[in-house]
Amino acid sequence: MRVLVPRAAEGRDELLDGLRALGVALDAPVAYRTVAVSADRLRAAAPADLGVAAIALCSPSAAVALVAAWPASTLNRAAIVCLGETTAAAARAAGLHVRAVAARTSMADLVAAIQAVVAVPALADTIAAAAAEVQA
Repeated sequence: MRVLVPRAAEGRDELLDGLRALGVALDAPVAYRTVAVSADRLRAAAPADLGVAAIALCSPSAAVALVAAWPASTLNRAAIVCLGETTAAAARAAGLHVRAVAARTSMADLVAAIQAVVAVPALADTIAAAAAEVQA
């Protein structure tokens, strides 16, 4: 059996390794590259004082891009919440203090993790319900 796995240039190999271990023949071409915007552009798109309660990180590259735009000490004023352990590890390596990690890599679990560290119950319930509808 042969499987096509289009992937990011920076992609991890767990899926490929797991399929190969099962004897699956793979084609894994690079389909895209993650390219960060400039630090200036990122700062211009965010609140001027970065006065936010939480920062949700969904990828290691997002953590790297943020630290390129702001010092970790500024970012750490907010609750850093990550979608998964790989992102959390990258955030920690970049000097960020991760306050929470989603239990599973789903948007509903990311919302729950944010809700656990900042007081936004009504918003979190609304977002979690919307995320559940999208996944259904």
